[in-house]
Amino acid sequence: MASINQVRDEIAEEVEARLREECRQLSAKIGRLQAERRWVPVTERLPEKTGLYLVHLPSINDKTTYTRTLCYSVPHGWSETFTAVTHWMSLPLPPGAAKGEDHGPGM
Repeated sequence: MASINQVRDEIAEEVEARLREECRQLSAKIGRLQAERRWVPVTERLPEKTGLYLVHLPSINDKTTYTRTLCYSVPHGWSETFTAVTHWMSLPLPPGAAKGEDHGPGM
């Protein structure tokens, strides 16, 4: 018959194993989310779909940088820019929106 200490130790080991697996899964999820929400250099790749994107523009006078929303067209490129876009990222989903639903271009 198992002693109370043995039972306690078995339960502790089981809980520890479950927590380690949960931490591993959460770390993987954090990695995926960080990859989705990073600034992508245009030298690395351009958007694959026509839509609205958050973009980073260098300053014309090297004193300021700009972040704004621009439209990207797959056949034509960025709209309304006077300087070159250096980085871009997808817009976040609207508040309360579920991933996978249609929220318009670029989302």
